[in-house]
Amino acid sequence: MIKTQARRVLRVCKALRSGKYAQGTGQLRCRDGKMCCLGVAQDVCKKAIGALWSKVQGGWELVAGKEKSKCCLVSAAQKWLGFASDCGPPILGYGNSIAANDNGKTFQQIAAAWERIARKALDAKPKKK
Repeated sequence: MIKTQARRVLRVCKALRSGKYAQGTGQLRCRDGKMCCLGVAQDVCKKAIGALWSKVQGGWELVAGKEKSKCCLVSAAQKWLGFASDCGPPILGYGNSIAANDNGKTFQQIAAAWERIARKALDAKPKKK
């Protein structure tokens, strides 16, 4: 993760803590409008990556070019955020952010974990060539 991406992750953390989003599980954006942490992340970056939400049976999917997803980060969002996995970073004793979100970790807890990752990237010294 580079510093630009780390600052973007901090924007997502702010959104997770804002109270604007109700937390859901099982998919990025549920039929009732609730979102998982990765849904919030993609809602924050959708304009920057040229994506949009499309209503589908049972909920919503994010469409970015020819790529569609109901449960994971699209590749453009993954790159925008600097996450190594389309399931988000491993946090809070879980293999990935989806598992943490869907097993009871709150947006506040997920934001705190993502913020630690972003702050570490921001505090890192540049690599010498």
